[in-house]
Amino acid sequence: MLTKKLKYLGILISSVFILYSCQDIQDQEKYQHPEWLVGKLYTQLKSVENTSVFVRALELTGYDTIVDVTGSFTIFAPSDEAFAAYFSDNPEYGSSVENIPPDDLLKLVKYHIIQNAWTKDQIQSADIGGWIDEDDPVNNKPRGYKRQTLLKYPNTKYWIKSKTGEDAVIVDSVSANDFKLVYTESRKYIPIFFQEYFNIYDLTGEDYEFYFDRTFSGSEIYYAGAQILGNEIFAENGFIYIIDKVVSPLLNTEELLKKGNGNDTYNLMLNMINEFPLFTTNLEKTFEQEAARAGNYFDTLFNLDYPDIKFNITSELCGPQTSDETYTIRYHNGIIAPSDQAFQSFFDEVLTSASGYPHWASFESVPAEIRKILINSHMTSSPIYKYDIDYGFRNAESDWVLIDESKIHNKYYGSNATFIGLDEVVIPRAFSSVTGPVYLRPGYSTFMLAMEDAKVLPAIKKEEGEYTFYPIPDYALEEDSSLLVDWIDRDLNRYKFIAYNSEKKKVTIDKNELGRRILNHVGTSTPTGFASKEFIENLAGNFIIIDNENNTVRGGSPSVHGYEGDSVVTVTPALLEEPTDNGLTYSVNAWFINPVLDLYLKLIQYPKFMQLLQRVDFIDDFSWESDYMTEGEYYTIFIPSDSALNAIEVDTLSDEEVFKLISYHFVKGELIFTDGKKPSGKYETLRIDDSSTELIKHYSTLDIQTSPDLIEFLDSEGNVYASIPEADEKTNVLVTSDTDEETDSRYDYITTIVIHQIDKVLQK
Repeated sequence: MLTKKLKYLGILISSVFILYSCQDIQDQEKYQHPEWLVGKLYTQLKSVENTSVFVRALELTGYDTIVDVTGSFTIFAPSDEAFAAYFSDNPEYGSSVENIPPDDLLKLVKYHIIQNAWTKDQIQSADIGGWIDEDDPVNNKPRGYKRQTLLKYPNTKYWIKSKTGEDAVIVDSVSANDFKLVYTESRKYIPIFFQEYFNIYDLTGEDYEFYFDRTFSGSEIYYAGAQILGNEIFAENGFIYIIDKVVSPLLNTEELLKKGNGNDTYNLMLNMINEFPLFTTNLEKTFEQEAARAGNYFDTLFNLDYPDIKFNITSELCGPQTSDETYTIRYHNGIIAPSDQAFQSFFDEVLTSASGYPHWASFESVPAEIRKILINSHMTSSPIYKYDIDYGFRNAESDWVLIDESKIHNKYYGSNATFIGLDEVVIPRAFSSVTGPVYLRPGYSTFMLAMEDAKVLPAIKKEEGEYTFYPIPDYALEEDSSLLVDWIDRDLNRYKFIAYNSEKKKVTIDKNELGRRILNHVGTSTPTGFASKEFIENLAGNFIIIDNENNTVRGGSPSVHGYEGDSVVTVTPALLEEPTDNGLTYSVNAWFINPVLDLYLKLIQYPKFMQLLQRVDFIDDFSWESDYMTEGEYYTIFIPSDSALNAIEVDTLSDEEVFKLISYHFVKGELIFTDGKKPSGKYETLRIDDSSTELIKHYSTLDIQTSPDLIEFLDSEGNVYASIPEADEKTNVLVTSDTDEETDSRYDYITTIVIHQIDKVLQK
């Protein structure tokens, strides 16, 4: 009985199935199209008024099907009036998209479509961390203003000229001996501007108008140079916006340099950049090629980068991690491109011997380091807006740049950088500061390479301050073998530095020593010429001694011949006459040397004073350290002669009296020389004053009068009661401290103490 019932149930189910299978599935109620669902992007766009031309463009390129089948997109559709203006500017198309070459039309269509669906609010609410969050201090502002379009260019062939297996420059096909096929890593990006983005960076509508030649309304959103009209239009798989202008694909920096601007060409800038490419094999993308998978002949694909310059002019990706597309939505670059004519004038007036100075024979003879500086002086890792032109900005060389707006002949908001075409060259501070003669004269090439290797240029070329710089020419370095370039590979511009010591043994000079040796030659002020001897602090923490009586210069110790030699050399500086804007530059023929002289070893030369220090435990007999002095602090010590101490019968004084006496001869926190540069006034000593309490310590002061070649001490009534005239061996004795106990280099020492012998005991 049960079997029979199951049989009838099966017949019933089969009948129902046959009945419904004879009907169209779309006729069933559950598959009916809801009235509120308006269709996918192409379908929806066809129903939007005033977009018929762009609809036709989608159909001609096949993107009507693509955006109506799968994926999520946002379309920025130019209105019919926008296309009318576009055809007016491009009469060769005869007012019809059918006349636009298919490849160009495809690029145009793809550039008006961005990946994913974006509402108006979402367009204005993103950064590299995703949607912004007002409560997240790291990700609370919509700095992400660029979006990835669907336009991606094919892989690019670069003609190269190879010197070695690793070294290559990009050239034209006529000069080439090989080529590299470079993988296009990213689609084109487009900037979308809105008021909040400008607010973040203190920009105004003028900054937008500068590049796009139209008024910026803070209440609107702009797709590059086109304004969005109205609100978003919803579709099943994205959004549609109507814009009032056709946006041609923005060019990147390489494309702009190649294109030029009328009679203004940028070939010299482009050629300089193309001297520094780095090609690396991209095996992953190489083997993904269809030909590779099919086992046919295929080209190796390469990545192209420019590690020696600020950004990759060929790449659509921007930011600190240019392999990560996420960063590109926030970051953008900037470039100033002098015309070829501007560069030629710069070569003649500044860089080469045509300037009238013994500079480089021609631009072709200029070394790679200088070319890199010249390129980076015209690049930034931030966009250059009108605001920056008006108020200045830092370039990739950290130089402050002010552009004369009247010299701008071209301006363009590119896809990976803002582009300023200029009728003049931005002069690098490496050329205009005290370092100028070193970088511009071939006779200082070794010193220039050393500066680059040790990376000391930024410290010397600063705008503020007045420096005195003492570089050494090549002939002097070669003559005494104190610094030589040891070339590893000239083609790859790889080298190291060596010297030959007094035993004729080769010594490799590391970057730390190299930097300190150079900084010992950079004084932080210029000489006045008033005192017999002047003491100018240098950037290495030591002093340059200028003898105005015999026109010589040296470090804290006399200069010597060679590297760590023992034959004393007299150094007479010669002024280099190029105009410099932050001081003076002198040529010298030897390195400045500083003493390696510990305080306590120096004090042994003053036995009576040393005996008193030990008597009252001012100095420990075993460690030779003092609990009353701070390591690395500056001190000026006035040491009474033995006869002066005997005159006051110092041996009859109590220990407390002796301690007060000797501590009154230590001025803390200052280095006072006999050149009169320190101002007169009261200077604090190490003597604890009688006015001190248990809670607050006061220190007794010395009233010191300074003047050229003389230090005087005043009593409470302002009368001079002791003086120290400048005298060799007795005054301005420099004592140094080791800053790195792990190394055994004399260049780790800095000057922290100056000692003067005085013929009278200072008493309060």
